Amino acid sequence: MTPTPSDLPPAAAHDRGPDGVDVVIPVKPLDRAKSRLAVLGDDVRRDLALAFVRDVLTAVRGAAGLREVVVVTADEQVAALVRSELGGRARLVADTEPRELNRALHRGVDDLRATRPDADRTAVLALCADLPALTSRALGDLLAVAPRSGAGFVADRTGTGTTAYLAPPALFDPRFGPGSRDAHARAAVDLTARVPAELRADVDSPADLAPLVAHPHLGGATRAALARHGLDRDALAGTALPRA
Repeated sequence: MTPTPSDLPPAAAHDRGPDGVDVVIPVKPLDRAKSRLAVLGDDVRRDLALAFVRDVLTAVRGAAGLREVVVVTADEQVAALVRSELGGRARLVADTEPRELNRALHRGVDDLRATRPDADRTAVLALCADLPALTSRALGDLLAVAPRSGAGFVADRTGTGTTAYLAPPALFDPRFGPGSRDAHARAAVDLTARVPAELRADVDSPADLAPLVAHPHLGGATRAALARHGLDRDALAGTALPRA
């Protein structure tokens, strides 16, 4: 059974506040991002990884209810993209441990709380940067069903990971990584069935990307990258990953 806010531990009964939602997006350095796409070629992998980020930023930029956008990254090309796409609305935080996603998320939240007096009055949405079909409307739908108190999350396409996690700063405890869906479910409401499917459509491999080629909401940057490299659904679906 999916827990409701009243089912959660007493510590979770903490109102996320009236002042909107800040979003924190961790982005790996492009030289290491999306390693399973390297079977397509390293240049293609980098191009697609950056395109995914651009499409996520486009969705975030148009979403109502999101206040400040924090991107935690050690990659200057990503930082330049963020500045270009979001301008003064973006807050860039240097990622000093780019292999530690949850620490990067905490670093973004800590930066908000250290520099903005009202940061405790806004919820924090941790959002993955590999959702190329994400839309502003889908983000709005997520915010509409998110609990006013406690935490909520969205599971990934496999049902084992997580693509989005939202909580008040005082309760912010992201557990991204293998098995994160179950880890988050111990203290957060599962919102997966109540949000559009594109919020679950993360991409790790060519096979993950293949069904999105015909998706009506696939972002323009990702479409352009696929076109540049001559990749269609059949090409992606037929790409064999190297054996482990």
